[in-house]
Amino acid sequence: MNIPTPDFWWSAVTGPQTFAKAVAGVLLEGRMALAAVPDDLPWRQSMRSEILARIRAGSALSGTYIETVDAQEDCPDPEGIGAFLLERFASRQVAGSWRPRSGKSIQRYLADNGVLAGKILWIKGIAPGQASAWTSFCRGFGHPSPATGLFVVECAEAVPDDARSCFAVVDFARYVSGFDVQMLSALILARQEPALPRLWQRYAAAAAAQLAGFDAELAEALLDPEAAGSAGCWRSLDPLDMLSRIADWPAFARRGTGPGSRHALAHLRRRRFDELAKRVWTAQIQVLFPIIEMQRTRIVDFLRLQLEEALDRIRVEQFGQRLVSPDELEFGTLVYLLALRTPTGEREVYVPDEALRETVHSLRDARNLLAHRHQRCTPAQIDFILERESRALGLDWTPCETSQQGAAS
Repeated sequence: MNIPTPDFWWSAVTGPQTFAKAVAGVLLEGRMALAAVPDDLPWRQSMRSEILARIRAGSALSGTYIETVDAQEDCPDPEGIGAFLLERFASRQVAGSWRPRSGKSIQRYLADNGVLAGKILWIKGIAPGQASAWTSFCRGFGHPSPATGLFVVECAEAVPDDARSCFAVVDFARYVSGFDVQMLSALILARQEPALPRLWQRYAAAAAAQLAGFDAELAEALLDPEAAGSAGCWRSLDPLDMLSRIADWPAFARRGTGPGSRHALAHLRRRRFDELAKRVWTAQIQVLFPIIEMQRTRIVDFLRLQLEEALDRIRVEQFGQRLVSPDELEFGTLVYLLALRTPTGEREVYVPDEALRETVHSLRDARNLLAHRHQRCTPAQIDFILERESRALGLDWTPCETSQQGAAS
């Protein structure tokens, strides 16, 4: 990944590049596009550049360029769209010759005089509730073509009812998913120096993607070492601490400010920490929970002979049924067995390695947090789980001093 992240997102990541291809395809067919996008769309300018590149590669509109119009800044009056377009794009003579009482619609006048010929007008920044004004105006062109000019309306609200009669609707949410953001996050982490251990990369990518939602730009920021501040190690911080730092960055000042926004920064500003914690917990369920289960399996295999003998000697129940196989042992029952003693005071399951006993307790606690209390593990707990798994798989592992201090405390 040697190209800038915004360009890579729109040109190479499956969901975004397919969305860009779909919008370009509509325009290459000589139709108008309504791009249904989230309010906090990442790297908008790079998206437009990618779409324009695809249009030019399609050759049919090789001389076309995209002209961006900010609806709120450039044309705040939705009743004056036609007059704005004349003033902005027509020659002085053509603009001065327009007569509203001529019986000709302003759309027909613009088309007859080629005011928008060879242009794609990308309408962005539409105020809430005003998308229908733009779609209604565009409908007045009848059958648009590159010769009359084409429109792309960037719509961050419900698609207006009349839009489908004149626009091809391309919905960002149908093309882009959290997996696209997670894949980008993984690629960002893979090229960082110094690199996180491989399993930490997997978890960090999942956590950043869950927090960011569709906002890949926020995911990139969460993985930026600057977001860790003076701690210097992503592994030592809760992702919500990093999110709090990013909220103060000027580039993200307007993120999540739309009405009813579910953006992570909107939840942060509303102090909806429960929602943010749930997103991090979801990432931990996705990455840590299977690892904990694999470690349980390894521990049972290691102790299989002792466990089989114990289950033959004594009756052990789990979920109301007697256990007959060590493979069925949950962590809670395993902790119980390891603590059980005979009438003479000897342990029923002899495990001389005290570190292994402590590991079973630690894994039990982490699993209970995730599965039963629906709470997230601390960075120190995560580091402990991922270190054990990395060593079991023979993966490189670099200790993080702050995580070790957290585990010790």
